[in-house]
Amino acid sequence: MTILKMKAIRFGTHDNIGSSGPIHLPPDEMHISATWLSLHLSEQWSEAELTEVMIGIAYAMNAYIPLSIQCDSSDVAVVPQVKASHNKLPTFFVYDKYPGGIGLSEKVYEL
Repeated sequence: MTILKMKAIRFGTHDNIGSSGPIHLPPDEMHISATWLSLHLSEQWSEAELTEVMIGIAYAMNAYIPLSIQCDSSDVAVVPQVKASHNKLPTFFVYDKYPGGIGLSEKVYEL
């Protein structure tokens, strides 16, 4: 569950017009279509270094994938995990941002 803080401010002047408090949002759950890319790396990388590198690669993939499969950048997402739950390897998950998927992750898999 995500807990956010809310603060009411006046539009234009940004004056505080209300108190802040927690906002409880339900989890955003969606059945999607996805593909993943797992890497076998040597043990010389620390987890912090690997996290930073994977975030950078995911950022680059988020920019490159829409160009290569010809879709909007908001149609597909890349999520890096240093130790994926299914294989304990550094993994990039590429998924369609539409319920049920629309075939974009399959195009990424073909590449």
